[in-house]
Amino acid sequence: MKMKKMLAAALAALMATSMITACGGSSGSGNASASSASSGGAAASSGSAVADDQFANSDGKFTEDGKFKVGFLCASMNDAWNYLCNLTVKEVFEENAPDYIELVQIDGQSDAQKYVEFYEQVLMEGDYGLICTPAISDFGDYYDQIMESGTAVLNYNVTQNEILEAGKVSVYRCSDYDCGANIAQYVIDHVEPGSKGVILEGKAGMVSVMLRYQGITETLEGSGLEILAVQNADWSNDTAYTVVTDWLTTYGDFDFIISENDNMALGAIEAIQAAGKNPADFCIVGIDGLYNGVAAVANGTMSASARQDTMVYAEDMLQMAIDIATGARPYKTVDYKDYAPEMITIDNAQEFIDYYTEKGLDQ
Repeated sequence: MKMKKMLAAALAALMATSMITACGGSSGSGNASASSASSGGAAASSGSAVADDQFANSDGKFTEDGKFKVGFLCASMNDAWNYLCNLTVKEVFEENAPDYIELVQIDGQSDAQKYVEFYEQVLMEGDYGLICTPAISDFGDYYDQIMESGTAVLNYNVTQNEILEAGKVSVYRCSDYDCGANIAQYVIDHVEPGSKGVILEGKAGMVSVMLRYQGITETLEGSGLEILAVQNADWSNDTAYTVVTDWLTTYGDFDFIISENDNMALGAIEAIQAAGKNPADFCIVGIDGLYNGVAAVANGTMSASARQDTMVYAEDMLQMAIDIATGARPYKTVDYKDYAPEMITIDNAQEFIDYYTEKGLDQ
Protein backbone atom coordinates (compact mmCIF):
# COMPACT_ATOMS: atom_id res chain seq x y z
CA MET A 1 0.00 0.00 0.00
CA LYS A 2 1.23 3.49 -0.84
CA MET A 3 0.28 5.16 2.41
CA LYS A 4 3.79 6.42 3.22
CA LYS A 5 3.21 7.62 6.73
CA MET A 6 0.40 8.19 9.19
CA LEU A 7 -0.53 11.81 9.62
CA ALA A 8 -0.45 13.09 13.18
CA ALA A 9 -2.46 16.30 13.55
CA ALA A 10 -6.06 16.13 14.73
CA LEU A 11 -8.81 17.13 12.30
CA ALA A 12 -10.34 19.68 14.62
CA ALA A 13 -7.11 21.61 14.95
CA LEU A 14 -6.53 21.47 11.22
CA MET A 15 -9.96 22.81 10.43
CA ALA A 16 -9.29 25.78 12.66
CA THR A 17 -6.23 26.82 10.68
CA SER A 18 -6.13 25.28 7.24
CA MET A 19 -9.50 25.58 5.53
CA ILE A 20 -11.20 28.57 4.04
CA THR A 21 -14.31 29.20 6.11
CA ALA A 22 -16.47 32.08 7.23
CA CYS A 23 -14.92 32.01 10.68
CA GLY A 24 -11.21 32.25 10.02
CA GLY A 25 -8.19 32.60 7.78
CA SER A 26 -6.24 35.63 6.68
CA SER A 27 -7.10 37.39 3.45
CA GLY A 28 -4.60 38.45 0.85
CA SER A 29 -5.07 41.38 -1.48
CA GLY A 30 -7.80 40.94 -4.07
CA ASN A 31 -11.03 38.98 -3.81
CA ALA A 32 -9.84 35.44 -3.12
CA SER A 33 -9.89 34.54 0.58
CA ALA A 34 -6.99 32.41 1.80
CA SER A 35 -5.48 30.91 4.93
CA SER A 36 -1.72 30.99 5.43
CA ALA A 37 0.65 29.22 7.81
CA SER A 38 4.43 29.33 8.05
CA SER A 39 7.33 29.81 10.45
CA GLY A 40 10.90 31.05 10.33
CA GLY A 41 12.30 32.92 7.36
CA ALA A 42 15.35 34.42 5.66
CA ALA A 43 16.40 37.74 4.23
CA ALA A 44 14.82 38.32 0.82
CA SER A 45 14.34 40.70 -2.04
CA SER A 46 10.69 40.96 -3.09
CA GLY A 47 9.76 39.01 -6.22
CA SER A 48 13.22 37.55 -6.72
CA ALA A 49 15.48 34.87 -5.31
CA VAL A 50 16.29 35.09 -1.61
CA ALA A 51 19.62 36.79 -0.79
CA ASP A 52 21.00 33.69 0.92
CA ASP A 53 23.56 31.15 -0.26
CA GLN A 54 20.99 28.36 0.08
CA PHE A 55 18.85 30.03 -2.59
CA ALA A 56 21.57 31.62 -4.73
CA ASN A 57 20.77 29.42 -7.72
CA SER A 58 17.00 29.83 -7.54
CA ASP A 59 15.08 31.78 -10.15
CA GLY A 60 11.86 31.47 -8.13
CA LYS A 61 9.91 34.25 -6.46
CA PHE A 62 10.06 34.92 -2.73
CA THR A 63 8.11 37.21 -0.43
CA GLU A 64 9.69 40.27 1.20
CA ASP A 65 10.27 38.30 4.41
CA GLY A 66 12.02 35.44 2.64
CA LYS A 67 9.23 32.94 2.16
CA PHE A 68 8.66 30.76 -0.86
CA LYS A 69 4.87 31.04 -1.01
CA VAL A 70 2.82 28.11 -2.33
CA GLY A 71 -0.85 28.61 -3.19
CA PHE A 72 -3.06 25.50 -3.15
CA LEU A 73 -6.48 25.95 -4.75
CA CYS A 74 -8.95 23.27 -3.62
CA ALA A 75 -11.71 22.68 -6.19
CA SER A 76 -14.37 22.45 -3.48
CA MET A 77 -14.33 21.73 0.22
CA ASN A 78 -17.78 20.16 -0.19
CA ASP A 79 -16.39 17.38 -2.38
CA ALA A 80 -15.04 14.47 -0.34
CA TRP A 81 -11.92 13.74 -2.40
CA ASN A 82 -10.95 17.40 -2.75
CA TYR A 83 -11.57 17.96 0.97
CA LEU A 84 -9.23 15.07 1.78
CA CYS A 85 -6.62 16.36 -0.68
CA ASN A 86 -6.73 19.82 0.93
CA LEU A 87 -6.36 18.26 4.38
CA THR A 88 -3.46 16.05 3.28
CA VAL A 89 -1.61 18.96 1.66
CA LYS A 90 -1.96 20.95 4.88
CA GLU A 91 -0.58 18.14 7.02
CA VAL A 92 2.30 17.23 4.70
CA PHE A 93 3.46 20.84 4.52
CA GLU A 94 3.09 21.34 8.28
CA GLU A 95 5.08 18.21 9.08
CA ASN A 96 7.75 18.28 6.38
CA ALA A 97 8.14 21.73 4.81
CA PRO A 98 11.30 23.75 5.58
CA ASP A 99 10.64 26.95 7.47
CA TYR A 100 11.06 29.07 4.33
CA ILE A 101 7.96 27.47 2.75
CA GLU A 102 4.65 29.29 3.28
CA LEU A 103 1.40 27.50 2.37
CA VAL A 104 -1.75 29.40 1.39
CA GLN A 105 -4.97 27.37 0.85
CA ILE A 106 -8.06 28.55 -1.01
CA ASP A 107 -11.51 27.00 -1.37
CA GLY A 108 -12.65 27.23 -4.99
CA GLN A 109 -16.22 26.33 -3.95
CA SER A 110 -16.84 24.72 -7.37
CA ASP A 111 -17.08 28.28 -8.70
CA ALA A 112 -15.02 29.34 -11.71
CA GLN A 113 -15.17 32.94 -10.53
CA LYS A 114 -13.36 31.95 -7.33
CA TYR A 115 -10.60 30.51 -9.48
CA VAL A 116 -10.36 33.76 -11.43
CA GLU A 117 -10.21 35.79 -8.22
CA PHE A 118 -7.32 33.67 -6.98
CA TYR A 119 -5.40 33.94 -10.26
CA GLU A 120 -5.89 37.72 -10.25
CA GLN A 121 -4.66 37.83 -6.66
CA VAL A 122 -1.53 35.88 -7.59
CA LEU A 123 -0.78 38.28 -10.46
CA MET A 124 -1.47 41.36 -8.35
CA GLU A 125 0.56 40.32 -5.29
CA GLY A 126 3.43 39.09 -7.43
CA ASP A 127 5.20 37.07 -4.74
CA TYR A 128 3.90 33.52 -5.12
CA GLY A 129 6.61 31.02 -5.95
CA LEU A 130 4.23 28.22 -6.97
CA ILE A 131 0.51 27.70 -7.36
CA CYS A 132 -1.15 24.26 -7.42
CA THR A 133 -4.56 24.39 -9.06
CA PRO A 134 -7.20 22.12 -10.55
CA ALA A 135 -7.13 22.53 -14.31
CA ILE A 136 -9.79 24.16 -16.44
CA SER A 137 -8.84 24.58 -20.07
CA ASP A 138 -10.57 27.98 -20.29
CA PHE A 139 -7.98 29.34 -17.85
CA GLY A 140 -5.00 28.62 -20.08
CA ASP A 141 -4.40 32.35 -20.59
CA TYR A 142 -4.14 32.83 -16.82
CA TYR A 143 -1.65 29.97 -16.54
CA ASP A 144 0.45 31.62 -19.27
CA GLN A 145 0.35 35.02 -17.54
CA ILE A 146 1.22 33.57 -14.14
CA MET A 147 4.14 31.57 -15.54
CA GLU A 148 5.45 34.60 -17.43
CA SER A 149 5.20 36.69 -14.26
CA GLY A 150 7.71 34.38 -12.55
CA THR A 151 5.37 32.03 -10.65
CA ALA A 152 5.42 28.29 -11.36
CA VAL A 153 2.08 26.60 -12.12
CA LEU A 154 1.16 23.00 -11.32
CA ASN A 155 -2.17 21.59 -12.52
CA TYR A 156 -3.20 18.63 -10.38
CA ASN A 157 -5.87 15.99 -10.97
CA VAL A 158 -6.08 17.07 -14.61
CA THR A 159 -8.61 15.60 -17.03
CA GLN A 160 -8.40 18.15 -19.86
CA ASN A 161 -6.16 16.71 -22.57
CA GLU A 162 -5.64 20.13 -24.19
CA ILE A 163 -3.72 21.26 -21.10
CA LEU A 164 -1.48 18.22 -21.38
CA GLU A 165 -1.00 18.81 -25.08
CA ALA A 166 -0.11 22.48 -24.58
CA GLY A 167 2.83 21.43 -22.39
CA LYS A 168 3.17 24.86 -20.77
CA VAL A 169 2.63 23.91 -17.12
CA SER A 170 3.42 20.89 -14.98
CA VAL A 171 0.65 18.29 -14.70
CA TYR A 172 0.25 15.70 -11.92
CA ARG A 173 -2.77 13.41 -12.10
CA CYS A 174 -4.16 9.99 -11.32
CA SER A 175 -5.26 8.54 -14.64
CA ASP A 176 -9.04 8.36 -15.02
CA TYR A 177 -8.49 5.88 -17.84
CA ASP A 178 -6.53 3.61 -15.51
CA CYS A 179 -9.18 3.90 -12.79
CA GLY A 180 -11.76 2.63 -15.26
CA ALA A 181 -9.43 -0.04 -16.62
CA ASN A 182 -8.56 -1.33 -13.15
CA ILE A 183 -12.14 -1.80 -11.97
CA ALA A 184 -13.08 -3.46 -15.27
CA GLN A 185 -10.16 -5.86 -14.91
CA TYR A 186 -11.27 -6.66 -11.36
CA VAL A 187 -14.67 -7.67 -12.72
CA ILE A 188 -13.10 -9.81 -15.45
CA ASP A 189 -11.02 -11.59 -12.81
CA HIS A 190 -13.92 -12.20 -10.41
CA VAL A 191 -16.96 -13.20 -12.47
CA GLU A 192 -17.67 -16.25 -14.59
CA PRO A 193 -17.10 -16.13 -18.36
CA GLY A 194 -20.22 -14.97 -20.16
CA SER A 195 -21.50 -12.97 -17.17
CA LYS A 196 -23.82 -10.03 -17.78
CA GLY A 197 -23.69 -6.59 -16.21
CA VAL A 198 -24.32 -2.86 -16.43
CA ILE A 199 -22.31 0.37 -16.31
CA LEU A 200 -23.18 3.49 -14.30
CA GLU A 201 -21.56 6.60 -15.79
CA GLY A 202 -20.98 9.98 -14.15
CA LYS A 203 -22.16 13.32 -15.49
CA ALA A 204 -22.47 13.37 -19.28
CA GLY A 205 -19.86 15.39 -21.17
CA MET A 206 -17.19 15.46 -18.47
CA VAL A 207 -13.73 14.48 -19.66
CA SER A 208 -13.17 12.32 -16.59
CA VAL A 209 -16.34 10.39 -17.42
CA MET A 210 -15.24 9.82 -21.00
CA LEU A 211 -11.79 8.65 -19.90
CA ARG A 212 -13.14 6.29 -17.24
CA TYR A 213 -15.64 4.85 -19.71
CA GLN A 214 -12.91 4.40 -22.30
CA GLY A 215 -10.76 2.54 -19.77
CA ILE A 216 -13.70 0.32 -18.81
CA THR A 217 -14.86 -0.56 -22.31
CA GLU A 218 -11.42 -1.09 -23.84
CA THR A 219 -10.47 -3.41 -20.97
CA LEU A 220 -13.70 -5.38 -21.38
CA GLU A 221 -13.09 -5.93 -25.10
CA GLY A 222 -12.60 -9.60 -25.82
CA SER A 223 -13.45 -10.63 -22.25
CA GLY A 224 -16.67 -12.37 -23.24
CA LEU A 225 -18.65 -10.35 -20.70
CA GLU A 226 -21.93 -8.84 -21.87
CA ILE A 227 -22.98 -5.25 -21.07
CA LEU A 228 -26.76 -5.03 -20.89
CA ALA A 229 -27.05 -1.27 -20.36
CA VAL A 230 -25.05 1.93 -19.84
CA GLN A 231 -26.58 5.06 -18.29
CA ASN A 232 -25.42 8.34 -16.79
CA ALA A 233 -26.34 8.72 -13.14
CA ASP A 234 -24.60 12.10 -12.61
CA TRP A 235 -22.35 10.83 -9.79
CA SER A 236 -25.55 10.71 -7.68
CA ASN A 237 -26.54 8.05 -5.14
CA ASP A 238 -30.24 8.79 -5.62
CA THR A 239 -30.09 8.74 -9.42
CA ALA A 240 -28.15 5.48 -9.40
CA TYR A 241 -30.78 3.99 -7.07
CA THR A 242 -33.51 4.84 -9.58
CA VAL A 243 -31.54 3.62 -12.59
CA VAL A 244 -30.60 0.29 -11.00
CA THR A 245 -34.16 -0.24 -9.74
CA ASP A 246 -35.33 0.09 -13.35
CA TRP A 247 -32.61 -2.27 -14.58
CA LEU A 248 -33.58 -4.92 -12.03
CA THR A 249 -37.14 -4.72 -13.31
CA THR A 250 -36.10 -4.78 -16.97
CA TYR A 251 -33.36 -7.40 -16.89
CA GLY A 252 -34.07 -9.38 -13.75
CA ASP A 253 -30.86 -10.81 -12.38
CA PHE A 254 -27.47 -9.81 -13.74
CA ASP A 255 -24.00 -10.42 -12.40
CA PHE A 256 -22.00 -7.21 -12.06
CA ILE A 257 -22.24 -3.42 -11.81
CA ILE A 258 -19.37 -1.20 -12.90
CA SER A 259 -19.77 2.29 -11.45
CA GLU A 260 -17.60 5.30 -12.28
CA ASN A 261 -17.67 6.39 -8.65
CA ASP A 262 -18.42 4.88 -5.25
CA ASN A 263 -21.42 7.12 -4.58
CA MET A 264 -23.35 5.63 -7.51
CA ALA A 265 -22.22 2.14 -6.51
CA LEU A 266 -23.70 2.73 -3.05
CA GLY A 267 -26.99 3.81 -4.65
CA ALA A 268 -26.93 0.59 -6.66
CA ILE A 269 -26.43 -1.42 -3.46
CA GLU A 270 -29.43 0.28 -1.88
CA ALA A 271 -31.57 -0.53 -4.93
CA ILE A 272 -30.51 -4.18 -4.80
CA GLN A 273 -31.36 -4.39 -1.10
CA ALA A 274 -34.74 -2.68 -1.67
CA ALA A 275 -35.52 -5.33 -4.30
CA GLY A 276 -34.95 -8.03 -1.69
CA LYS A 277 -31.68 -9.20 -3.20
CA ASN A 278 -28.25 -9.64 -1.64
CA PRO A 279 -25.56 -7.21 -2.93
CA ALA A 280 -22.93 -9.85 -2.13
CA ASP A 281 -24.36 -11.91 -5.00
CA PHE A 282 -23.22 -9.19 -7.44
CA CYS A 283 -19.73 -7.99 -8.31
CA ILE A 284 -20.01 -4.23 -7.65
CA VAL A 285 -17.03 -1.95 -8.25
CA GLY A 286 -16.49 1.81 -8.01
CA ILE A 287 -13.90 4.57 -8.02
CA ASP A 288 -12.79 6.93 -5.20
CA GLY A 289 -11.91 4.72 -2.23
CA LEU A 290 -13.27 7.20 0.30
CA TYR A 291 -14.72 6.10 3.63
CA ASN A 292 -18.25 5.04 2.67
CA GLY A 293 -17.03 3.05 -0.30
CA VAL A 294 -14.28 1.40 1.72
CA ALA A 295 -16.76 0.52 4.47
CA ALA A 296 -18.99 -1.15 1.87
CA VAL A 297 -16.01 -3.16 0.63
CA ALA A 298 -15.18 -4.18 4.19
CA ASN A 299 -18.72 -5.38 4.91
CA GLY A 300 -18.96 -7.31 1.65
CA THR A 301 -21.71 -5.35 -0.07
CA MET A 302 -19.25 -3.79 -2.53
CA SER A 303 -16.43 -5.71 -4.17
CA ALA A 304 -13.67 -3.17 -4.87
CA SER A 305 -12.83 0.49 -5.47
CA ALA A 306 -10.00 2.27 -7.27
CA ARG A 307 -8.47 4.99 -5.06
CA GLN A 308 -6.58 8.16 -5.96
CA ASP A 309 -3.93 8.63 -3.27
CA THR A 310 -3.92 12.25 -2.05
CA MET A 311 -0.62 11.67 -0.27
CA VAL A 312 1.40 11.37 -3.47
CA TYR A 313 -0.04 14.66 -4.73
CA ALA A 314 0.85 16.47 -1.50
CA GLU A 315 4.37 15.08 -1.23
CA ASP A 316 5.22 15.84 -4.86
CA MET A 317 3.83 19.38 -4.56
CA LEU A 318 6.07 20.01 -1.57
CA GLN A 319 9.10 18.56 -3.36
CA MET A 320 8.44 20.78 -6.37
CA ALA A 321 8.34 23.85 -4.09
CA ILE A 322 11.61 22.88 -2.38
CA ASP A 323 13.33 22.20 -5.69
CA ILE A 324 12.37 25.59 -7.15
CA ALA A 325 13.26 27.46 -3.95
CA THR A 326 16.70 25.89 -3.72
CA GLY A 327 17.47 26.10 -7.43
CA ALA A 328 17.35 22.35 -8.04
CA ARG A 329 14.94 23.06 -10.90
CA PRO A 330 14.19 26.29 -12.81
CA TYR A 331 10.70 27.54 -12.06
CA LYS A 332 9.68 27.17 -15.73
CA THR A 333 10.53 23.46 -15.77
CA VAL A 334 7.49 21.50 -16.98
CA ASP A 335 7.02 17.89 -15.93
CA TYR A 336 4.25 15.32 -16.02
CA LYS A 337 3.34 12.63 -13.48
CA ASP A 338 0.61 10.04 -13.96
CA TYR A 339 -0.15 8.24 -10.69
CA ALA A 340 -1.49 4.69 -10.73
CA PRO A 341 -4.76 4.13 -8.83
CA GLU A 342 -4.68 1.80 -5.84
CA MET A 343 -7.24 -1.00 -5.64
CA ILE A 344 -9.11 -1.41 -2.38
CA THR A 345 -10.50 -4.90 -1.78
CA ILE A 346 -11.55 -6.96 1.20
CA ASP A 347 -7.87 -7.73 1.76
CA ASN A 348 -6.85 -4.14 2.61
CA ALA A 349 -10.13 -2.33 3.32
CA GLN A 350 -9.70 -2.33 7.11
CA GLU A 351 -6.39 -0.54 6.78
CA PHE A 352 -8.14 2.34 5.03
CA ILE A 353 -11.03 2.35 7.50
CA ASP A 354 -8.51 2.78 10.31
CA TYR A 355 -6.87 5.63 8.38
CA TYR A 356 -10.12 7.50 7.76
CA THR A 357 -11.26 6.94 11.33
CA GLU A 358 -8.04 8.43 12.67
CA LYS A 359 -8.57 11.44 10.38
CA GLY A 360 -12.14 11.96 11.61
CA LEU A 361 -13.43 11.21 8.12
CA ASP A 362 -15.42 8.09 9.02
CA GLN A 363 -18.79 9.33 7.83
